[in-house]
Formats: sequence, structure tokens, C-alpha cells
Amino acid sequence: MGLRHRASLGISEVSDAVAVVVSEETGAISVAHNGRMIRRLDHTRLRNILMAFYHPRAVRLFPSWLERIMVRLNRTSARAPGS
Repeated sequence: MGLRHRASLGISEVSDAVAVVVSEETGAISVAHNGRMIRRLDHTRLRNILMAFYHPRAVRLFPSWLERIMVRLNRTSARAPGS
């Protein structure tokens, strides 16, 4: 592992950065995040990893367990006689 790879690991450990490193010798692509390195990426895997890091997640109002309970309650109240 070269100096750029070590530097990318270091910056990803002390910040919330996602570092993309291209080897000057081999052209191999790596991604560093939270002090971990994902190596030997092809363009498809690189795109998928970057989309996973930068794709905003939907904001939930309630935890998933509470949403499931609320859905069940709505179903049972819709089936109740006399509604």
C-alpha cells in the first residue's frame, strides 16, 4: 500500500470523508471510509459504493417497529364491524 492509500485511510479515520484513491502504478481503484479500505474496485462497484455513501436516506418519523404496529392497527380498525 502506497503513501496515498495510507493518507486516505488517515483522513477517513479523523473525518467523515470518503476518499477515492487510484494507484499510479496499477490503476487500481480503492475507497477509504471510517479507516477501512475497499480495494480493487471496477467502475460498477465504485459507482454502487459511492451511491450508497451519498444517496440520502428517507427520513422516518417513527422507528420501523412502531410503523409496523401502526399499520397493523389501521388494518384491524378498517375491518372492525360498525365502522
